[in-house]
Amino acid sequence: MRIAVLKESAPGETRVAATPETVKKIVALGHTVSVEAGAGEGAAAPDQHYKDAGAEISADGGIAGADLVVKVRRPTDSEIAKIKPGAGFGDYLWFGLPIYDDRFRMPPAYKEQDTADTKKFIYTCAAADIATESTHDHKWVKFDRDLQPLIRRAMETAWSRGFLTFSRRIADYHIAGFFLGWEVPGIFDVEVQVRDLCLRV
Repeated sequence: MRIAVLKESAPGETRVAATPETVKKIVALGHTVSVEAGAGEGAAAPDQHYKDAGAEISADGGIAGADLVVKVRRPTDSEIAKIKPGAGFGDYLWFGLPIYDDRFRMPPAYKEQDTADTKKFIYTCAAADIATESTHDHKWVKFDRDLQPLIRRAMETAWSRGFLTFSRRIADYHIAGFFLGWEVPGIFDVEVQVRDLCLRV
């Protein structure tokens, strides 16, 4: 598979969709990674680090020939026009696992459109789907669940709400990013510790 890592263009956006360490692991699996020149500058990852990890560096990230295109923010219209059919970035949703929410001991599911800049569909499963205890109790809570059925449920919900019109085939979509965070509305001091994190694909 050929993967293109694009440079972020949104004002103030310093993240990059794949670090050199991630690229190294992907290349070790036999895939080809092309990184847009300067993509990692804002994240203190110069082009040379990507070259050392086994990536190619190109002016546009090799977007036209990519089987998978990754970017933190939504690609620009000009970038989308270059993506070949089936490259897996025609659309996306935000899928969440509720590790902590100050408002609820066991957060309910959340299924709504993002009111911020992306306007994409947000699907956060209920805490009861992934745990039997609450992180509010200040003790270790184990989260252990096969995510595929939950992701499928999220996509089916999105389709029923008129999102993800790019395709209704699960195989046309890919996991493009992983974010670890928690909901803390208002001004609160919260500390969350995570140990033995493991995601098997």
